[in-house]
Amino acid sequence: MNNDRNSVLIHEKQETIWNAITNDEIISKWNIPKLQVGEKAIFVLMPSAHNSLKENESIPMSFTIQEIIPYERFSYSSDSDKLVYTFEIFPESALEYPLTWTDMNLVWLT
Repeated sequence: MNNDRNSVLIHEKQETIWNAITNDEIISKWNIPKLQVGEKAIFVLMPSAHNSLKENESIPMSFTIQEIIPYERFSYSSDSDKLVYTFEIFPESALEYPLTWTDMNLVWLT
């Protein structure tokens, strides 16, 4: 089992991050009919610089919501390969410096 973790540090309010992750009106490629554990969600992968899809191609992907802790944690699993994706949101004041998360790759966004 691969336990690799990647993290992105975003300087923004927890509520703003939560809404960006869970509001399908903000992320137009999401379709989250009901924000509830066990519910299905659809994400449509569109062509971008980060994949090899051609213009007008898309790949719909089905996910199942695994965990919801409002403004703190949102987790879902891919229905095709059962990979779990987790968004953990911490207030900046909860982070200790220097960071000691040696198993994570940190990307700092300001």
